[in-house]
Amino acid sequence: MSSAIYPLLLTAALCVVMVFVLASLGRSGIPGVHAWALANGAAMLSLLLFSAVAGLPALLAVEISEALLGLSICLLYDGFRRFLGRPTPYAVLGAGLALMLAAVAWFHYVVDDPDTRMAIASLLHGGVCLAIAADILRQPHDARLAYAHRFTATAALLFAGGHLGRALAHLAHPRMLAGAAPSLSNSFYLALGTVALPVLTIGAVMMVHERMLAQAEDMANRDYLTGAWNRRALFRFADRELQRARRTGRPLSLLVLDVDHFKRINDLHGHAQGDRVLVDLTAQAGAIIRRFDLFARLGGEEFALLLPEADADAALHAAHRLRQAMQRTLPESSGAIAYTVSIGVATLREEESFSALLGRADVALYAAKEAGRNTVRMAEPPDGLPQAPHARG
Repeated sequence: MSSAIYPLLLTAALCVVMVFVLASLGRSGIPGVHAWALANGAAMLSLLLFSAVAGLPALLAVEISEALLGLSICLLYDGFRRFLGRPTPYAVLGAGLALMLAAVAWFHYVVDDPDTRMAIASLLHGGVCLAIAADILRQPHDARLAYAHRFTATAALLFAGGHLGRALAHLAHPRMLAGAAPSLSNSFYLALGTVALPVLTIGAVMMVHERMLAQAEDMANRDYLTGAWNRRALFRFADRELQRARRTGRPLSLLVLDVDHFKRINDLHGHAQGDRVLVDLTAQAGAIIRRFDLFARLGGEEFALLLPEADADAALHAAHRLRQAMQRTLPESSGAIAYTVSIGVATLREEESFSALLGRADVALYAAKEAGRNTVRMAEPPDGLPQAPHARG
């Protein structure tokens, strides 16, 4: 067996390993995993055909092998598009693959030119690798996922440059694959070119792994019913924002709100409808708050909204907007469900802990309840300023 065959067999074995690795991620439900597994399966078959080229019919040795290898890079691209939540341009991919195969057949049966065949195949692979890198780089992502995204995009760019450089070399230096042992050069090219697939698959697995970790972290920090952040996440976020507020001198405010007469809603309409009120309340908050605010469920029907860089006036304005948005009536077969909220507001004082801030906001919430509900109350104003007027529904 020629020594040039060993890299091909090693890469084929690596593709098999990648198939098993991806199969273990199949239950994750993350889009793209199945396409990546199929890509590695197609590449494995292609590499085995290339390895046995000396004993195969010309059609299997060239056209079928190139078709499987081209299909593998297209499937890999499809997997990344699915993973990133973008539609795959199947018509463009199919046309590119068909044109590549037609050109390979032409330069095999009409004009026997292996260098041009290799250049054309390399152009397809390089172009797809470049498209993979571009999609990953322009996709906004969580900072927790940055490492895997950078690794994969960088690898795709390097392989794109390698494929395109090889295509230019074949076109600039005809008969690179001619000579006493053309299959040796062909195998060497394939060993270098096809390693792109397992390396990019490793990058894909890293991206899946980091997304799964981020999802697990979100699940640990989210309220199961409403999707709002939970108390644990609120305290973690608040600790970071508290330190930042002290470091920069920027204000920080907290709102604590409670559904009025929630027990009555549960008693009249049932706990399922009470849950529906909490879900609706969370949706209303999500439509109003800023992207860097944090809305959390403290427990039961009580919620909190942390407002970085919001002074007392901004916090009061946000509280009034929330109160108005949450003065709602939900349709229900046994009768409409009306609900309102009461809100307490507090702004961070110098050297105050978050627990103390939360306690003052909670006291203000009870003041709003005592004032008749469906209203906003501010905690005792800092620096002895007079209490601001509050709207009441």
